[in-house]
Amino acid sequence: MEKCFKMFLAAMLIIAGGVSAQINWRADNITIKTEEELRELARLVNSGARNFNGQSITLANDINLKNGEWIPIGNGDKFGDDIINFKGTFDGYGKVIRGINIDSQNSFQGFFGVIGTDAMIINLGVVVNIKGGTPVGGLAAVNHGVIANSQVEGIVKGEGNVGGLVGVNFSTIDHCYTSVSVTGDDVVGGLVGDNKNTRFNVGRIINSYSLGSVTARSGVGGLVGVNNAGQIISSYAAGNVTGTGNSIGGLVGQNSRKIENSYAIGSVSGNNVISIGGLVGSNLGTIENCYALGSVVGTGNCCIGELVGRNAHNLNERNPREITNGYVIGCYALSANVKALVGDRKGIICRISGVKTATQMKQQNTFADWDFTNLWRINANTNNGFPHLRNVEVRR
Repeated sequence: MEKCFKMFLAAMLIIAGGVSAQINWRADNITIKTEEELRELARLVNSGARNFNGQSITLANDINLKNGEWIPIGNGDKFGDDIINFKGTFDGYGKVIRGINIDSQNSFQGFFGVIGTDAMIINLGVVVNIKGGTPVGGLAAVNHGVIANSQVEGIVKGEGNVGGLVGVNFSTIDHCYTSVSVTGDDVVGGLVGDNKNTRFNVGRIINSYSLGSVTARSGVGGLVGVNNAGQIISSYAAGNVTGTGNSIGGLVGQNSRKIENSYAIGSVSGNNVISIGGLVGSNLGTIENCYALGSVVGTGNCCIGELVGRNAHNLNERNPREITNGYVIGCYALSANVKALVGDRKGIICRISGVKTATQMKQQNTFADWDFTNLWRINANTNNGFPHLRNVEVRR
């Protein structure tokens, strides 16, 4: 009788959530319900016991973390010839994990430390208060996998390569957003700090946006700090951006690859800055079919533009015939205090681009060759009447 009573009591505790039911961590499909199970997942990955490649993990419910600081899943430590990272599928199933608190000077700080090449993080929301070294991100410090339909709210602070969602991105971010106050030193963005590529993949941000403020020194952007050979497509930033060094932009601090069909609406300001723009601070890549609305104010020996601060024209010293230009194609900015679309116009500006009035910026015929059938829309009741993206939620 006593044995039966103990078994019954244990079952009741499991049902009540006081004790987690035993999880088979080798199973193809795993469901997580409690903080204890979530922390065990992190422990297994960080010990090198499992990276969960080929396995799927699903959240059954919202989870509020209450038992101390969070330790990132996949802490980036060396493990043999590899680094410790998470390689499975983590499906939040629309649930939210709150109370992710980190106060550290260590590298690879975030809910995930390193997301591996085979990983997928989808349908997940997190609320964070994170302070770390470099890189640091609200959802992940480093991403080599796919992040989709996920969002971060809260506060993220770091030294370098700091992002509201991801610190350094080497792969795909699709339909994600952040509402995060982000601060750091260099290469800091509302969504991603550094968006870059490898021999095997390209950092690609599509259909995403950032709402929070961003404050740093150099390489500072409302969406991305530095777009370092990555791609930014159909995305926007609405937060205010403040910098004190070089390359400060409402959307991207410094661009060396491609930005298209995107916009920024927050104000941009800086003291003792070198290049500052409503959309991009410094451009050595291509910007096409984009616009900026926010005020731009900069002091110091700076190139300042309503759209781009410095549109570069660089000569290769070893081969004087090789010239690298920044391209601005079919882009616009709201006329405010600066009046100039581009501060330093050494690069190439082609197809009709220019500074327009608010009335003009709300008229479809202003935007020559823009796709208002599939990508863009103008509605007097949305985005204050300025163009917005059809496939991306509009929030301010």
